[in-house]
Amino acid sequence: MDYITEHEEAPGIHFHTYSFGSILAIDYLYPYRTKPSDNAMMHCKALITIGSPYEFINSYFKNFYSNRITHLGDNIQWTNIYSVSDALSTNFRNDDKEGDAQFGLRGCK
Repeated sequence: MDYITEHEEAPGIHFHTYSFGSILAIDYLYPYRTKPSDNAMMHCKALITIGSPYEFINSYFKNFYSNRITHLGDNIQWTNIYSVSDALSTNFRNDDKEGDAQFGLRGCK
């Protein structure tokens, strides 16, 4: 992130993440008890999660997503891609149906 933002003119960063990489991106963009970096705030435009094990992580670590700073809020477009046949892929819904997300990090779209 730092290298790109320092060496590119007007960079727009889009994170394309797969599986556990989506958890790493969430940690970077929505950090625990601290605000996102200035680079994240100014340059991150999109987060695309593919096969995110969001609920799997939450089942073992109940407070993993608690106390996240969500300053990016509407500044970043979050798209989640999942397969209903993938046991670890989260659909961000309260059921096993396909469709728009029903939940996410508090304050995030």
